[in-house]
Amino acid sequence: MNTKDKGNIGEAKVIADLLQQGIQAAVPFGDNLPFDLIAIGPALELCKVQVKYACVNCGVLKIRNSRTSENTRRRYDQAYTAAQVDVFAVFCPDTQRVDYVPYREVGERAVFHLRVTETQNQQAIGVHWHENYRSFRDASETRRGGPEMAKV
Repeated sequence: MNTKDKGNIGEAKVIADLLQQGIQAAVPFGDNLPFDLIAIGPALELCKVQVKYACVNCGVLKIRNSRTSENTRRRYDQAYTAAQVDVFAVFCPDTQRVDYVPYREVGERAVFHLRVTETQNQQAIGVHWHENYRSFRDASETRRGGPEMAKV
């Protein structure tokens, strides 16, 4: 499966999951923006959502904090910033679920790991368990350290 198909599947799954959580979604026209969706809360709060499609690899989901673009001469990897993304929404085909990670937690890391299975050495400190990232509202409320999404 190519990356465009994976991205489209991820976006569709995230939109469905947001709707089940009582959150509406708007899809921007074109693909030149650094986010894939705008999540819209009940009081018309807005949140920029970047969708990722990630398979379980060695017990973790790896969320890349960058996007790739190309022109005729070269390929560019560009890191996301706090101004561009509020929440990463990660669809995993292995678990058939979506996890929501606030940009603030990812920060300037190149890769953020969500652990799906137990560690071999039973480590628990510093582990980001994917079970703790199911709620969009939790992720959107902590995205900037405040209790609300941006008001319209």
